[in-house]
Amino acid sequence: MSCYIVSDLTISAIVAAMAGTGFEPAGLKDEKSGIKYNSATCGQIVGQMLLDANYESVNERYGEQAHAHDFKLTQKADGRPFTLGEMYGCIKCYEYQTCEKPGYELSEIHDVLAYVKDDLAEKMLARLGEESVWGLE
Repeated sequence: MSCYIVSDLTISAIVAAMAGTGFEPAGLKDEKSGIKYNSATCGQIVGQMLLDANYESVNERYGEQAHAHDFKLTQKADGRPFTLGEMYGCIKCYEYQTCEKPGYELSEIHDVLAYVKDDLAEKMLARLGEESVWGLE
């Protein structure tokens, strides 16, 4: 398996997905300070946290010590919002590139992104006019 540093645009799509979830936007807690940052109001900080984890994964995979660049929250070139498919795909790409970080599967980032993917899937079903069912008999 190989992994790479994802683009700021990819992380920006993830931050947008996090900000658009449910009743309260998904956020992340800074491991050093313990402060939880809301993705809707602190997207720049949340994006940097995501980028830092991605760098840690690539460093782990390749035995490097590279430091993350300064993350820049960005928009698509055409200025349109990210689509559900773009946000969902960016999360899947990010997780593939970041899973080399030790403990990633047990991390808050992994848990939050699982929640966000579920939220996006529900929105996709709604757009298709379908409902999620809780079991079948």
